[in-house]
Amino acid sequence: MRFAAAAFLVLASGLPLAGCAYQLDGKVVDGFGALRVARAGDPEERKGGIPGAQVELIRDGGTMNRAVAARATTGPDGRFVLDVQGFGAGWMEETWQLRVRRSGYENVESEVQLPGSPSGRVVIVGMRRGRAAPFHEPETTKSIIDEAKAWDPTIGSKP
Repeated sequence: MRFAAAAFLVLASGLPLAGCAYQLDGKVVDGFGALRVARAGDPEERKGGIPGAQVELIRDGGTMNRAVAARATTGPDGRFVLDVQGFGAGWMEETWQLRVRRSGYENVESEVQLPGSPSGRVVIVGMRRGRAAPFHEPETTKSIIDEAKAWDPTIGSKP
């Protein structure tokens, strides 16, 4: 009986870790430099894809704490899969930044809310032919206090 209880605890403690992975499918197609999260089977998904595009998903994109959470390169059909290992992906209320680049196309950079459940969802990225401009990078001259004041303006004020 003790062995069964111990085995159950070991298995149960591993289940939450297995559920932390978040996988988001997408496709890069010819378009007008925009992206959106759509339902699988969306008409845009039937368009020919752009191979070789580099895709990055960035957590906390507008802050000093920004981090690349997932990277992928599109295959011959323009499809990609982002494996996001970050805690809370999809269920925490936060904004992510998705950046896509490929030689011969204008970069696409946009904030996105990850769907709570990625099942049956696809990110459609439309890229326009042209010259790529540098990605927008957050201002690095801000201090921690400046960033905290964005959430609470009274921080750092004298009483």
